[in-house]
Amino acid sequence: MKLSDFSLVLTSVICYGIPSLLIYPRDYWFSYYSIFLAIFSSLYHYHNEYHFFHEDFVCSFFLKLHILSNYVWWLPWKRFLVYTFFSEIIGYCIFYFSFQSWKKKYKNYNYTIIHNLWHFYTGFLAFFCCNFEKRVNIGYWDEIFMFLFIITITSYNLKKKLWAKGLIMSSFYVWNIANFYNIVSLLILSIVAYLEKINKILPH
Repeated sequence: MKLSDFSLVLTSVICYGIPSLLIYPRDYWFSYYSIFLAIFSSLYHYHNEYHFFHEDFVCSFFLKLHILSNYVWWLPWKRFLVYTFFSEIIGYCIFYFSFQSWKKKYKNYNYTIIHNLWHFYTGFLAFFCCNFEKRVNIGYWDEIFMFLFIITITSYNLKKKLWAKGLIMSSFYVWNIANFYNIVSLLILSIVAYLEKINKILPH
C-alpha cells in the first residue's frame, strides 16, 4: 500500500471510528453509522478506491441523515443556518476540490491532502454537533432509518452478486451477504434496543 493510501485509511479510522466510540454512551445510532463508515471508508481507500464506494456513500448519507433529523433540524434558525453553511457550503467546496483532484489521470499529493482534510472536517463537524447540541427524540424514525440503511446496502450487493453470477450460485452469495450485513446489523440493532431499555430502567 502506498503511503498516500495508508494516510487515507488512517484518517478514516481516526475521524469516523474514534468519534463513534466517544459518542457511544449518549447516541447509539450515531456510533452505529459512524463505525460502519469507518470500516467501509477504510476498505474503500485500502483497495485504492476500486471497491466499496457504494457502501461508503450509503454510510455517509445515513450518518448525515441521523445528524440532521436528531440535532440540526430542531435548532433555532440562526444555529440551523450556521450548520447548513459549514456542512453544505464549506463542506461542498472541500469535496468539490477533492473530486476534481481525484479525476486527474495521475493523482498527486493534492488529492491526498484535500481528501484527508475532508475526513477531518466531516468527522469533526459530526462529532461537534452530536457532542454539543441537544438531541431530540424522534421516536421510531431512528429504527426506520436503520432498517432502510440495512436494506439499502444489502439490496445493492444482492443485485451486484446475482447479476454477476446468475441464479445458479445465488444462494451461496445470499447466505454470505446475509451473514455479513443482515445478521451483524440486526444483532447490533438488537443490542442497541436492549441497552436503551436497560438505560430507561436504571436510576439516573
